[in-house]
Order: sequence, then structure tokens, then C-alpha cells
Amino acid sequence: MKLRSFIPAEIEDVIAASPIKRVRTELGGSHTVVTYPPLGALERIDEGHDLETRLCTGKSLNLYFHIAYCEHICPFCHYAKTFSPIDAESSAVTSYMEALAGEIEMRRRVLMSSNISSIYVGGGTPTSISEDALDRLFDVIEQNVSAMPKNICVETSPQTAETLEGVEKLRRLKTRGMNRVSIGIQTSDNRLLLRSRGHGAGTMRRALDNVAALGIEFNVDFIQDLPDQTQDLIFKDLDVVKKYQPDQVTWYIMRPDTEAAWYKKVKNGDLTAGPDELESARRRFLINREMRSLGYRQDAGGRFVKAHEGYDIYKSVRNDTQSFLLGFGVSAYSHSPKGFARSVNDHKIKSGIAEYIRRINSGVSAIDAFFAMDSNENRCSQRIVALRRELTAAMLAGDDLDSVTARALVHRLVGWGLMTSKRGQTFRLTEAGLVYEEEITSLFYSQKVKRKLRQRDAYWLTEDLESYLLGEQAKLAS
Repeated sequence: MKLRSFIPAEIEDVIAASPIKRVRTELGGSHTVVTYPPLGALERIDEGHDLETRLCTGKSLNLYFHIAYCEHICPFCHYAKTFSPIDAESSAVTSYMEALAGEIEMRRRVLMSSNISSIYVGGGTPTSISEDALDRLFDVIEQNVSAMPKNICVETSPQTAETLEGVEKLRRLKTRGMNRVSIGIQTSDNRLLLRSRGHGAGTMRRALDNVAALGIEFNVDFIQDLPDQTQDLIFKDLDVVKKYQPDQVTWYIMRPDTEAAWYKKVKNGDLTAGPDELESARRRFLINREMRSLGYRQDAGGRFVKAHEGYDIYKSVRNDTQSFLLGFGVSAYSHSPKGFARSVNDHKIKSGIAEYIRRINSGVSAIDAFFAMDSNENRCSQRIVALRRELTAAMLAGDDLDSVTARALVHRLVGWGLMTSKRGQTFRLTEAGLVYEEEITSLFYSQKVKRKLRQRDAYWLTEDLESYLLGEQAKLAS
């Protein structure tokens, strides 16, 4: 059965006519609009800055810890990581974990003076390192905070979660306070898994069985538009959701960024990044609709949460610069309403790890990139967060260029059927608009951010296209 037969004619017409199309790269430094500002807008700063103290002291604070090791390097992944066999106690892994502990101790004053709201341990694959190493990490965290939070999430992978040793590791983490696991499945198809993940569907199923048996919340990641992925395979993925009923599903669209192995292949046309633009939009509509039919509430950034479940603190914190996040480890980022900072990040990850270790061992802050958040940038950030749920007319007010641009964009999006207006006071993305959620939210970056991204060839929207989308701003403003 053809996918278009599943889509109401009025939705199909809006999607087909939309001047907004699927973007494969250049969202600003990530595969999704997960941060504001996007990582590509940050500027390098000299080492030695103690920005975390200025950003986060005395606040309700969320913590992120980056484990930069994986048992398999996925070609679509752009996150900072390098290969290490499962449970390897190599000198490289040991040196990195010791530096991570050192960074925690360096920030003891900030941590002890803050109320810790959540902890997220990601990567990389945290469960690829040994149980002892994870235990030592949690020991150091506990020793440097006034109280451990109720919300602790750890990422895992099928290869590390399928074995008895992996199960024991997860059970141990549960005793340390972990109450949520996030596992990257990406696809349930055996052939696609073998090509991109280094394991088959049997490993995936055993890992999901083990994670579900823990008796705690779990999130499952999928990716739409993998090369050679068909609509039938998406239905197979939906069957996995139906069987395991994870508390949350995060369904990404494949957008290999510059640090992913597949990036150059996609840019050069050597690898087809899934279906064409229109078919990709149709598939996103299908996923959105089917997930709702399975009892999930659609949330921001490709997330689907069980309708009876509540707030997802982990992803929401990372999406919103009005919250306070402090990151530890190579490439980790930190943010607050005052600014957005990122620690040492290097496309050649081993040299990045070496520089991170050098800085920490020298007693120097790992932060080396920063973006100051003023009142205008905070308004843009809040608009982007609200766009994913409900945007109010009050949030569009202002005579500055970014506010005028935002009003013009909303006017155009309503006209194209991608947004709906309720008496001109509130605005929401329509079902058709939700298939282009990431592309639409990226339109609301500030002029300053767009300029920085264009200078680095990291933004999809050309100035000519933006002029077309906005139309005659002066007329709309008047």
C-alpha cells in the first residue's frame, strides 16, 4: 500500500505546496534544533575562564556527564566519541575518567551550593565502560553534591545491554539511583542494523527485553530516513513500540552533521540519505499519527511520551536555555539565561580528549567556546521553545528586527497551512507543520545567529530564500 494513501488529501496538498522542505544538513551544528543558540554559533574563547561559576552558582542545576567511548562507531553519529572495547580498562579510558572526576572536584563549590535537579550520563555509550568505572564516577558525584537528585538517566546501547554482564551493570546503576534508561535502537531491521550498528536484530530484541525488565522508565531512539529504509520497515519499528511500550520514544530524522562519517558521502551524493523531501515529510506524518494512535503524546523535538506520563526533564532541560545545565567532559555544553558554553571539542576526537585531560590536570576550565545571551537572544530562545507547543502573540511583540521577522514568519506559516491561529492570540504548528518542526524552528534563530551560521556554511536557509519567505517585511510591520 502506498504511503500517500494514508495521508488525508488536504494534508498532502499542504505538504506538497510548502516552500519549507526537508533539510538534511546545516541546522546549525546538530541533527535537530536541540539547543539555542545552535552549537555552530559559538565563538572560541581563551582557556582559563571560569564561566560555569558565573552561569550556574546557587541555582537549581541539572548535570550532564559525557562518556566519550563506544563499542561501535555508528556512521550517522556526530557526537564526540572514540572506539573502546566493552569493559576495557585501558590507560586511555582510565585517564579520561580520572580527568572527569577531577573536573567534578574542580566545580565542587558550584555543585555544593546548588540544588541538583537531574543527572544525565550520556555519550558515547556510558555502559561500554566497566561497572567499576561507573561506580567510581557515581562515588565522585555523590561526594561533591549536597544531595543526589531523584531524576537520573543513563544511556546504553544494544550491544552493552544484551549480555548478562550488561544486565548486572544496569542493575548496579539502578541501585545508585538511576531511574531512567535511554537506549539507541535506531531501526529494527536486521540488514540496516548490520550495516550501521555492527549487530543484528537479535541483539536489539534481547537488549530491549533486558531494559524493559529493569522496571524503570526507558526511552528508545529511532531514526527515520536511513539509507534503504522503506515505509514497511517504519511499520516494523512501530510494531516494536507497540510490543515494548517504552515510556518515551525519540524519533529522529537522519541528518548526518559534519562530524559523522556519512556526512561527506551525503554532501557529495555518494550516499542517498533516505527518500526524497516529499516522501520524508509523508513518513514523518505517518510516524506522528501512528504514535498518537498507540497512546503517545507528541512532544517537542521528535519525542513521543506515553499520554499518562508527565514531564521529560532531561530533553526539556537541554532544549531550554532558561534552565540551568552544567556539562562535564569533552564536548559537553552548559547553559543558563546568561550564556551558552561548550567544553573542548575537536573533530579529531582523540586529540580533543587529550586536550580536555591536559586542561583538567592543569587545573584549567575545559570551556573553550561561548555565546553570550542578552535579552534579545533569550526572547528568540523562548520563541523556539514555545513554537513546539504554543506560541503567544505577546511573545512576538517588539520593534526589533528579530521580533518583526518572527511576526512575518508566523504570518507566512499560517498562510501556508503550517501554523494555525486562534483569534490571532495563540499559534500552533498544524499536522502538516509538525512534519517540518525542526526546519520551522530554525527559521526563528536571531539575525546574529543566522549571520554566524552562514559565515560557517552551517545554515540551510540562504538569504535569497529567506527574503522570499518573509516577503515585504516593512509592509507587514506597518
